[in-house]
Amino acid sequence: MQRGQTTVELLMLLTVSMVALMVIYSLYSEQVLSSQISNDSFKAKATVQKIVDAANTVYLSGKDSELKIFIEIPGSADLTNSGFSGRSVSIRLSNESDIVGIADVNMIGSFKANTGKYILYLSYDGNVVNIGYRDFEFNKQSIFASITQGDNLSQTFTIRNNSSSQMRFFVDNNFSHSLVTLNIDASDTYFTLNNGELQTVDFNFETDVTAYGNYAGAISVTGEQNDINTTKLMYVSVESYLQISDLMIYPRTTIISGAENDAPTQDYSMCNHSSSNITGITWNSAGAAASFIDANPSVTSVNALDCENFTLNFTLGASSSDANLTATYDDGNTYTTFMTFNSS
Repeated sequence: MQRGQTTVELLMLLTVSMVALMVIYSLYSEQVLSSQISNDSFKAKATVQKIVDAANTVYLSGKDSELKIFIEIPGSADLTNSGFSGRSVSIRLSNESDIVGIADVNMIGSFKANTGKYILYLSYDGNVVNIGYRDFEFNKQSIFASITQGDNLSQTFTIRNNSSSQMRFFVDNNFSHSLVTLNIDASDTYFTLNNGELQTVDFNFETDVTAYGNYAGAISVTGEQNDINTTKLMYVSVESYLQISDLMIYPRTTIISGAENDAPTQDYSMCNHSSSNITGITWNSAGAAASFIDANPSVTSVNALDCENFTLNFTLGASSSDANLTATYDDGNTYTTFMTFNSS
């Protein structure tokens, strides 16, 4: 009887001990979880405050100012529901609490898809603060060039590898225009950079003599690292200005449309921009559609700083093609107006 009683007492003691251990483990787990949440909350608050302070700093520093900061997104962050909205930046934690900060300026950007430590770039463009990450970076935001039509112009920009290891780079041309071309030096289309290394990319704009206005596009740069590709665009724009010579024919280019045997007309002006009279003007037409021009102009001279108006008569042929009309004057200089015929 005493042995049975002892067994029951031992079982009761074991049960009480197991319950006590479970309570202790539960309390410990809750404490660990609470500590983790507290730690993540601290990291999130520090990151949000860093971002707000940096955004305010570049905003107060003025247009084109930039700041690089080191941040840490805690492991329990819910990045799907975290991000930037207007002047606010928020990080939501796994317990559904939101750590929110308010800057003095609107911010545009997003957090990376992964948590952890990384470098964040904040730049103010005069309107908003842009949030970005740079596994590699350019030394300028974009390139704008001015060039006189018919001329060439060389430009450069620099790529820097900001990552912790080697990257392979592929540079491509996304600038497609018929009158203005962008050519990248062959040695700059593929190269490898170690951490912190720089590469200068050389390229050249070439403009046709008829190019006029703004031509925009981009240079595509892809950095490859650990089978992951990151592509960024260097936006480029070239403004081709009118080349003014002593003798100019306006309009410089003409598009003439119609059916075969139609007889359209086009008014032109020949202007003398010099301070001397231009005399002895002769005319020549060329191109596949030169025969569409019924007769060359009768203008043979233009007074200084004056214009002479004339009208050209055309008879359209069966096909669409181009022609040009060139004036040559007594000192041998020439000027040309270009025509495109769209015949239907």
